[in-house]
Amino acid sequence: IFDRRRQPVVATRAGRAVISQAREVLFQTRRLKEIAEESGLTAVEFVTPSLFSLEVLTVDGHQKHGHYVSSHLHLNVTYLLQASDNLPLRIKADENSQVAWLKLSELKQKVSEPWFYDHIYSKLMAKVKTLC
Repeated sequence: IFDRRRQPVVATRAGRAVISQAREVLFQTRRLKEIAEESGLTAVEFVTPSLFSLEVLTVDGHQKHGHYVSSHLHLNVTYLLQASDNLPLRIKADENSQVAWLKLSELKQKVSEPWFYDHIYSKLMAKVKTLC
C-alpha cells in the first residue's frame, strides 16, 4: 500500500483507499463510543450515514452544579440512530439526566424549554418524517 521506491515513502492509490477506509472506521468508532458513554446503548444503527442536523445555539449565563457558567454558544450535533427500545438506557448525570425511551407524542410534555420543542425538536421530527 506504500510506494517504497519514492522518498519520502508515499501511499499508492490502493494505499490511499485503505487509509481513507481506516479513517472512516476510526471516526465511526469514536461516534459509537460517545453514544455508549452518554446513553449506555451499544447496539445502534445509523439511519443516516452522516450528521442529521447541526445547530449553533446561544446559551444565557446560568448556574450549573453551584458554579456560574457565562453566556456561550452551544453546538447541537444530531445523528439519527435506531435501536431497540428494549435496551436499557444509562443516565450520565453530567450529560443526560433526562435520557429515556418515550413516544414522540409525549415529547412536548417532557421538554422543559418550549423554544427547543418549537424550533429544534419539531424540525428534527419533520425531517425524520421525510425519510419514512
